[in-house]
Amino acid sequence: MKYGKETKEQVVLRILNKETTIRQMSEELGVHYTTVRDWVRQYRNKKEESFPGTGHLSASDAVRIPANPATHSGFYLPPLSH
Repeated sequence: MKYGKETKEQVVLRILNKETTIRQMSEELGVHYTTVRDWVRQYRNKKEESFPGTGHLSASDAVRIPANPATHSGFYLPPLSH
């Protein structure tokens, strides 16, 4: 099952507010522990930019690549993974 931005944020905030644990939420939602752990990490690192959705990059993850240096028009590509 896929969970949307609002659900993930609610789960993360409950964990950060010490209302529950990562393990408890992973069991309740039926997802792996590392999935919920990654939601917490992502939220801590990016706050409002967290969980942009399937196939969408957060603004800080996108890199502008000029297609035409004269007009500076271009498109977005994700940063290269090392």
